[in-house]
Amino acid sequence: MALFHEDGILVGSESWEWAEGVAAVGDQLTLRFARPQTYTWREWDPLVTGSAGAVIWFNSTATLVERDGAEERTFPHRLSGVLEQAADGPWLLHLFNSSEPTADP
Repeated sequence: MALFHEDGILVGSESWEWAEGVAAVGDQLTLRFARPQTYTWREWDPLVTGSAGAVIWFNSTATLVERDGAEERTFPHRLSGVLEQAADGPWLLHLFNSSEPTADP
């Protein structure tokens, strides 16, 4: 939780994947990591980034890999975040969004 600002927000694809504040983000991640599956990202596209003073942001797409025992599934994935450098030096997430785009109409 040291990566999130005290009022940080975590957003995912599912309706229940919304957490505001470091305690709620911790609860959200605890739910996610309690599952038997493991998750990794691979095949990253180049990051799109920007900055203004002590604030930076990023966006990218990648492939999410979900493993459940020997079974592996992959999904297209989008990631974005906004970080601010704290007065004592570390960069903290104000927003982290991880989502699976739906199929084109």
